[in-house]
Order: sequence, then C-alpha cells, then structure tokens
Amino acid sequence: MLAIAGGLCPLHSWATAPCGEGAEVQALLRQGNDAQLPALNRERAYERAIQLCPDRSDLYHSLSDFLRQQRDFKGSERWSQRGLRIAPDDPQLKQDHAIALVLSGRTAESVSALSQLPRSATVEFYLGVAYDALQNHKAAQQAFSRAVDLGYEDSYVFFALIEQDRALHDKEAGLRDFQNFDQRFPDSPWLNIVLGDAYMTKYEDASAESEYKKALEKNPELAGAHFRLGFLAFGRADYAAAADECRKEIDLNPAFGEPFLYLGLSLRRLGKNDEALPVLKKAVALYPDSPLPYRALAVVQINKHDTKGALETLRVAKQRFPTEPAFAVQIAALLKQMGRPEEADEEVALAESLRRKKRTPSHLLSSATPPGQNDEGHPTAASPPAQVDAPDNQVAQPTVQANRNDGPPDGRNADTRDPAAESKALLADLRLCVARENAACATAALAAIHDPAIEQEPEYASLKARTLALEQQEANALAPVQSAIQANPAQPSYLIKQGRIYEKFGDYVGAIECFLKAAQLEPESPEPLYFTGMSFFLMAERVHSPEYFNRAEQNFKAALQLSPEHDRAEFMLGVVAAMQSRLNEAQTYLQKTVQMKPSNPHYHLQYGILLRRMEEKRGALDEMLLAEKLAPSYALTHFELGSLYEELGDYPQARRQLERAIDLNPQLSAAYYHLRGVYLHLGLPGESKKAFDQFNLVKAHDGEEVPDPAALAISSADIEDPQR
Repeated sequence: MLAIAGGLCPLHSWATAPCGEGAEVQALLRQGNDAQLPALNRERAYERAIQLCPDRSDLYHSLSDFLRQQRDFKGSERWSQRGLRIAPDDPQLKQDHAIALVLSGRTAESVSALSQLPRSATVEFYLGVAYDALQNHKAAQQAFSRAVDLGYEDSYVFFALIEQDRALHDKEAGLRDFQNFDQRFPDSPWLNIVLGDAYMTKYEDASAESEYKKALEKNPELAGAHFRLGFLAFGRADYAAAADECRKEIDLNPAFGEPFLYLGLSLRRLGKNDEALPVLKKAVALYPDSPLPYRALAVVQINKHDTKGALETLRVAKQRFPTEPAFAVQIAALLKQMGRPEEADEEVALAESLRRKKRTPSHLLSSATPPGQNDEGHPTAASPPAQVDAPDNQVAQPTVQANRNDGPPDGRNADTRDPAAESKALLADLRLCVARENAACATAALAAIHDPAIEQEPEYASLKARTLALEQQEANALAPVQSAIQANPAQPSYLIKQGRIYEKFGDYVGAIECFLKAAQLEPESPEPLYFTGMSFFLMAERVHSPEYFNRAEQNFKAALQLSPEHDRAEFMLGVVAAMQSRLNEAQTYLQKTVQMKPSNPHYHLQYGILLRRMEEKRGALDEMLLAEKLAPSYALTHFELGSLYEELGDYPQARRQLERAIDLNPQLSAAYYHLRGVYLHLGLPGESKKAFDQFNLVKAHDGEEVPDPAALAISSADIEDPQR
C-alpha cells in the first residue's frame, strides 16, 4: 500500500513570486513542468530554480511533490525538510514531510506528524496508509472513511478502505463501502482489483485473472495488477509468465519488494540462477521484514557454489529473525560443508534451543503453529546442504554406526541443573517415552531417576508400572518371531519382523542389527535397506542428530538404487530433506512420490504440508483436499486443512475442518486452540472461550499438540494399503 500510495497526490503548480520573474527561472519552471522531459532533467531544473530562489518555500514543496511522484520518497523527505528550515510553519511543507515519512517507512513518526496537521482528505488518507503499515486496521479503516467523507478524489481510497474491512472481517462495512465505490467510481480499475482479489480468496483464479486484466486495460500503468497476475502464474507453475508479469510490475513500481522476490523465485525455478541472484538481493533490500527473500537468496548462492555469500545472507537473516531456528540449522549445514564442524555444532545447539523455546513439534513436516505462539511464517525456500550420496560399496549394505548409550529425549546434563529441576525434567522424559510407547526410551528414563521425592509421587508409580508393561509387551511380541528364527534362521522376513518389533519399542540399534542380517541373506531386496533407514531416521528425530539423518538418507537412496519404484523410500527422502529445511529437494521427492502412488492420502497430505511451508498455499490446499477425499476419517488432514483455511482468512471453512478434526480425535489439543481464534473471527466469543477451556483441559491430560504424521505415513502397512 505504501508503494502505491506514493503516486496519488497530483503535482502542484508553481506559485508566482518576485524571484521567479526572471527569464532563467521561468525557463527552469517550464522544464520542471514538462512531462515530456526525462525525470532527471526535470529534477535538475527544480534544483536549479531553488538555487536561484532559495527563500521560496513553494519551490521546495513542488520538488518534494515531484520526487514523491517519482517514488523517490527519501528525496521527497529531504527536500521538504530543507524547505521547513526556511519556512518552519509552512503547512504545505509540513504535509509534504509527513507524507514522505509515511512512504519512506517511518510510519510511527508519520502518525505523530500527520496528527498535528489540520484535518483534510489528504491527511486522513495518509493517516490510513500509516496505520495500515502499522497493522492497526481499525484506525486505518476510520482514517480512510474520513478521507472518503471529506471528498478524497482518488478511487484508490475505496480500495484501501475495503482492504481494511476485509482485514477486520467487517462484512457489513465491506458491502457498504463496495456499493459506494461502485456508485462513485464505476469505471475505476481499482474496482476490478477488488473483484479480482475477492475471486482469488475463493480460489477462482480464472475469474481473478480476468478482472486484473480488465484493470490493466483501463490503466496499463496500474500498480499491483501485474504482480497479482504474476502471483497467479507462479501458483500454477508457469514461471516464465510469472517472471514476465513481475518484471512489468517492477517497471511500474520499483519500490515494491514482493515482485522482486517472485521474479527471483521464478528465475531460480527456470534454472536461471545468474539472473535470479541480483533480483533476490534487491528483494532482501526492499522486503527485509520477511524471511522469504533471505532463504531464496541463500539457495541461489549455494547453487552458484558461493557458500561464503550464502553464509553471510543466512547470518544476517538469523540476526533479523532471532527466534527462527531454521536459519541456525541452515548455517550449521553450510559450516559443516565448509569443514568447520565445531562452529556447526554450536549452530545445531542454538537451533535445538530455539525449537524447545518455541515448543514446536519436531516430527516430520508439520507446519501448524504451536499453541501460545505467534505464527511467524513457516520456513520456506531453505538452503540445502551438500547432497549426501551412499558410497558405491554401500549400495546393498546398510550404514550402521549407532550408539547404544543414546539416552531418552532431550538428554540433559545433571551438573548444570538444579537437582529438583533435573528430577522433574527426567520425570517429564519418562512421561514422554511412555506416551510414545517406547520401551527402550522409557527403561532408560526410569533408570535415570534416583530422587526419593519423585519416587514417592503417584505419577512415578503409574509411569513405572506402564514401563514394565511395555517391557512385557515387547517380550510377548518377540517370543513367537524368535521361535520362528530359531526354526528357520535363513528366512530374512522373520529378521525384518523382529527388527520392526525392536523399532516399535524403541530399541533402534537392535532393530538395525536385525535388518543388517536380513540384508546379508537377501542382498537384492530393498526392504532391509529401507527399514535400516527408518531406524536411523527415528533415532535422528529422537536425539536431533544430523549424522543419523545422513545415514537414514544413504540407506533410503540405496533402497531406491535396488528398486527405483520404492515409493516409501522416495517419500522418506522427502521427509528427511524437509526436516533439514532443504525444501526444494523435499518438493522434488514428494512430488515424485505422489506420482508413484497417487492413491495414498498420506503422501498427498505431507506434500500439501510441505507446499504450505513453501508459501504455495493454493497447491497445498489442492493436495490436502485430495488427501481428505482419499481418507475422509483422518483427523490430521482436517486439522491441517482447518489451520490453512484460517491462515487464508476463510473462517467458515476453517471452523468446519477443525470441528471435524476434533470429532475424529477429541484429544487433539491444537485444534481447540485454533478454533478459539476462528470463533473470535466469526463473532462467537462464547464458543471461543469454550474452545480455549477445552484446549487447556485436553493439554492437562496430555492431549496431543499435533498428531505425529509419521505414525501413519511411515507405516508400511498403511502405505501399502491406506484403506486398512
């Protein structure tokens, strides 16, 4: 809005004053007013006129006004400030300066400056622009309404007002303002933009595109229309068309950062990294408050083997977004690639610390915002570290170097903690292990507790009993398969079954040993390699080990070398890449997976979650809706759809999906949390309070924050037969 608003005030005519009566000054005035001359010539003419008549305040106003028309907002501010030095009470220069503050991004200062000016349509309009930039939509709505009432004569004010109505979900005001807009400016191209945006929110892209093109037919230089067309083209993967539209937008609106971002993304996807690099650098400069340009730029720098440049980009991003763990993870990958393992380990530790602070579930691709946290935007376009390929001599052999001494989740150092806090932390570990039905993890956590006070607590006794029950369940499950192995030790399927039992109860090293033996008996089968990769993956997730992720990846690739159509291995490569924020690689893997097995709803869901993280929300919605169609009774699909609809502002659909998720899984605490906000947007404060109370109740009883997508998506039984 700031970039568009800059061109809305008409240039003012020169005032007549004695100093301007000379022939040279008059000639300069004519040059300054000559729209046929290049902008630089006109600017120089204004500057020369001021040199000749430095005490004329109206000249400073006219130059400031001209520079604003040219979108040189800092120049506009500079010349208005100079004018105020000679005429500090000049109301026009005060207004010029306040508007320049708005448009140059100094919005908080501009609100103060504008509020001190006499009320006028122009002042109210720019107050609205400032409040919009500050995300104070109510104040912006009121200011734009006053501008309309005072007769602001540019139709853009109605577009800006309706944008505030939409942000506030004020349907009554939106309808009223649209009707007034249609009556006062029926031929305005901004009316087509409003209609196009409405179609876009309903995913009626063809109708939206038609309206944007109509707007450009009415005004070929309309700011924002080409970008919207480019955004639609990008969403349907027509990157050449997206790049063309973004270039046209940049020509019209060079101060607008998002066209540079999407032009850079389009060029990168077209394989034109050399062209993308300077464009994305410009996107970072113009759009610094979004993490997306930094990630996209780093990807291009890595693709061009500029690891130092990528490292610098990511470090700047990490400083600007200090609570975002993805940047530390990406920096760690680069440092490791550059042979600086100690620094890499520090970044890994920082990333893990940030993850814990944010309480973000670490499993798979889940993009849901954890309860109690603001959604800072999902990690997108992350920097991929060096690709890890299985060595040639390991094509048919699992990679195994696991540590049997891996402790329970979030291994803690007792020497650095208060003893009472350490005991409570260990009890929390035990609770988590038991909840996951991980016998090996629970046994290790139970053995680590030596605090008599904790051992006297009723919860400890309950958790101990459940741990012993898990151990017994594991023994009971192993007994028949161990008997089968004794009877026929050369049967690899028995070893795989034994390994999967070990894996289920958390003994990943024991599982890997079984899969190794199976691989030796059946060297041409991909299954032992796949299940070895799964065990390493689960260990990596448990102890947050990049090395285990690498070993998992090597084994999945080895399985695919033996069986290129092994969809589960392809899927898990996508999962590993996504967890390491190598999102472009992940997209390639998961896209291939859904092509291999289009009937698998979990593949479509995970692909949709990934696309959402990459800000490709239309594609994400399509994949999630297909997952819903294939498996309508899976709670996670409805939860993800609900949170996506909430993000898109479609609150009735969000409500329907989240309520369905709760019907299917009443222990899904995150769904109640999201419903709280959805009900508020729908004007249902009573329902909102009930949802939040239920959220707290379910959380108190160890309800799930977000169900683990791995539970179904990586289970071979479910993947082979999703309808079982």
